[in-house]
Amino acid sequence: SIINYADAILPLCEENDWVGIRMGHLPGEKLPDVYKSRIIDYGNEFWSEELDVYFSYRCKLFVGNSSGLRIMTFLSGKPNAVANLVPILIPVRRSNDLYIPKIIRSAGSGEIIPHADLIKMGLGYAAMSDEYISKGLVLEENCAEDIRAVCMERLSLLKRGVPDPEDELLQNRYKSKILSNCSGYKTHGNISAQFLLKYPEIMG
Repeated sequence: SIINYADAILPLCEENDWVGIRMGHLPGEKLPDVYKSRIIDYGNEFWSEELDVYFSYRCKLFVGNSSGLRIMTFLSGKPNAVANLVPILIPVRRSNDLYIPKIIRSAGSGEIIPHADLIKMGLGYAAMSDEYISKGLVLEENCAEDIRAVCMERLSLLKRGVPDPEDELLQNRYKSKILSNCSGYKTHGNISAQFLLKYPEIMG
């Protein structure tokens, strides 16, 4: 939901005196007026290809999902915080970027399914919700609190210049346990350490 992203971004914009730009051409649901003091619904109001390029090169932080315009920031070198990522075995590629995956739960019990179990179920590269439904699972979008947390973590990393040692240890444990069969996994971006601490079931 765009509202989850807007709820996550609005406090960051207010705290840092930034303006948020909602990207994408005719992205769908319009932002309610309550957000428009700090977030411009550019994609629905005055989109152009030239401005897509401009904003991608000028942004302080690009917040997105696992597809679309964030690819442009690979050229500009701007930092990424990615939410709602699926599949779990296709993480973000740049080593200094952070992401959080969608939560995957049992439709019956509501319990979070460990990522190692998802791989055993043949869902490591599953991208469509129907693939999870057929296994009795549901995909849960990241909440505003978790999206804001990964943004804060990425901004903190940008400010420090080097990872927090404890965060890095936890992230490397996740990579070794879940992503070790993915080519070049050691140089991929990292899952948010704060996300792993909040949802330890993911690691199993």
